[in-house]
Amino acid sequence: MKENFYDVPLLRPTGLLENRLSSLRKSHRLYIDEVATAIGCSRSYYQRLESGKYHIKDEYLSPLAQLYHVDIEELSDLLSLDEARRMLGVKENPERGERLVTILYTQVFGRKPMVY
Repeated sequence: MKENFYDVPLLRPTGLLENRLSSLRKSHRLYIDEVATAIGCSRSYYQRLESGKYHIKDEYLSPLAQLYHVDIEELSDLLSLDEARRMLGVKENPERGERLVTILYTQVFGRKPMVY
């Protein structure tokens, strides 16, 4: 059964991956420099990742998943959602864009995205 466009819940406005990384770091009571050292990047690079100023490189997803004890698929999914949001111009029309991203994600991955 196809979902109605207006029945799909809205996701958070911006930076799903950045928000999740920040939340994970804080819940593990780690400092930015500790995380940066653990995954092999500079402190300033990781700080910019969490603030959404830099796009995360795929090579850092696995070390982050191991550090935070989460499934790499969760981080990859959030990254894919963020990329789709940018492509669809969610900032210009947040409500419509978020619903489109959720529908697209569900069609591609066969399940609804985890919402944080």
